[in-house]
Amino acid sequence: MKEKSIILFFLLFYFSIGFCQGDYFTLGIEGQQHRDGLFPGVRAELALSDQLALGIKIGINVVDLTRTEKEIFEDGNGSAASLGLRYYFSNDYDKLFLGGRADFSRNRIDWAKGTDSGTSNVITTVPNIMTGYVFQLGDHFRFTPNLAAGYKINVQNEGESVQSGPVLLWGLNFEYRI
Repeated sequence: MKEKSIILFFLLFYFSIGFCQGDYFTLGIEGQQHRDGLFPGVRAELALSDQLALGIKIGINVVDLTRTEKEIFEDGNGSAASLGLRYYFSNDYDKLFLGGRADFSRNRIDWAKGTDSGTSNVITTVPNIMTGYVFQLGDHFRFTPNLAAGYKINVQNEGESVQSGPVLLWGLNFEYRI
């Protein structure tokens, strides 16, 4: 299943390149944090029109959740990928943007709830809306803080159900514009 997910992701990336304008491409790293942990990865962004860009990210999802009041603990990691769109309010793909994105991950999570414990294999998706601001650092480098709100959905679960629901995400991108 993991290999099929990776192949599908790269096929989507390959076919999306055909829709690109060719005058805008960035490559960089992104770190995103959410209530359950971190989602660091490598990201690329390609122009679809004068102010619209397609973003793709591949990384890992590191889960480290502790809810002491409910005696819930989750710890694990897995592969992750994102696909999304950004609309830039400027014609140079910088400054303020709004966007939508779907994050996908396949995680192996060790969990404990009260006196029960176990391991679950979970495939999740987090559709979210985001906003951010791109700061140009010279001619090619960019720094982008962003904020997103979404909903974590457990699409497939082998083992005990793990946390899902509303989630707030914040992230930082460091990119090189080619």
